[in-house]
Amino acid sequence: MLEPGREGLLRVRYDTQKRKEWGLLFEDIRFMTNDSANPEKSFTLSLSILEDPASLTEEQRQLAPVVSLDKGTHSFGSIMHGDTVLAVVTLRNSGKSPLVIRRIFSSCDCIRFDKVSEEIMPGNALKINVMMFTDELLGPQHKVLNIVTNDPFNQLIRFSFMGFVR
Repeated sequence: MLEPGREGLLRVRYDTQKRKEWGLLFEDIRFMTNDSANPEKSFTLSLSILEDPASLTEEQRQLAPVVSLDKGTHSFGSIMHGDTVLAVVTLRNSGKSPLVIRRIFSSCDCIRFDKVSEEIMPGNALKINVMMFTDELLGPQHKVLNIVTNDPFNQLIRFSFMGFVR
């Protein structure tokens, strides 16, 4: 019970195992109060779900996958509203075990990408076609494609589109 005019602490326990998703997530939390004018309250919980590599043995570290991108940014300069920007991103595994792509998501519905295989074997690379649609965009743009992998030391990598839509 919280007295009028006082502040309190609301503790939230979040079970990441039940969500079964990786990377940046948002969860709307709603709860009821006895406030007669506005009984339902809410807030948004923002969290990043990644593995903790601290528990890995030295052997597991040595045998881990190692992810890299051929480039982190595609600068498209100045383009017309309605144009589509295409970039090819190469994801490489230079480690000693398969690289698992756990999730790919973007900062905007305007970014789409080809479906990709979920594993990249050691020494191999994967090309991903990434498109940015500018139908609903104007002005300076910085949109991000996020890739979550099982590389224990680089689990979240980002590819950015940057430029101006006129």
